[in-house]
Amino acid sequence: MVLGMNAIKKTLTSSTFFEASASTDWMNVPPSKVFEVVADAGPNAASVFKSLVVRSHLAINEDDGSRVVTMAIRAPMGLGVRESRMRQSLCFETTSVRVALHEDDKGMLFRDLTGHWVIESCEMGRRSRVHLTQKMQPGFPIPRLGVGSIVRHTGNKVLAAQCNTMVRDLETWAEKQHNAEKYHEQILAAYLDSTVGI
Repeated sequence: MVLGMNAIKKTLTSSTFFEASASTDWMNVPPSKVFEVVADAGPNAASVFKSLVVRSHLAINEDDGSRVVTMAIRAPMGLGVRESRMRQSLCFETTSVRVALHEDDKGMLFRDLTGHWVIESCEMGRRSRVHLTQKMQPGFPIPRLGVGSIVRHTGNKVLAAQCNTMVRDLETWAEKQHNAEKYHEQILAAYLDSTVGI
């Protein structure tokens, strides 16, 4: 697992962004399957990203095709479970998924929150690697607080930990998928061997 964090802007205004990124190792799962899992913000999200996601629901507008994800996640620092809505967009050409905090859910805690998943394919198309970048703009400054060094450090650390967790969950899912496929192949091979000469 490769992790990295971008430097936080030094400004103390409300335009301050926290940014973090993480990448999986090469996984033995084709990119089409990984894309399907990342784009699926329905019940499967809680089973794949189970370290963070408690429940998830995807609503697709039949008129314009817009996608809104309602997701409840385990908040850091013992803040319980927080639910918010995200607008989701898919790009099949670049095999990427973007999410952005719904405008009606922007407030004192988060002024904005975005995520960008990019699924990379190996030359043979049998393996994939995922790059996740998240950016968060806090709802600060609030009276008598502002965005000081402690707030910046904490926000950066929390966002990096979240990226790390989601990438780790995805790698765990991919490993289970690969092992299950290998097991089924072994069962099929054993069955075919047993029928030889019959």
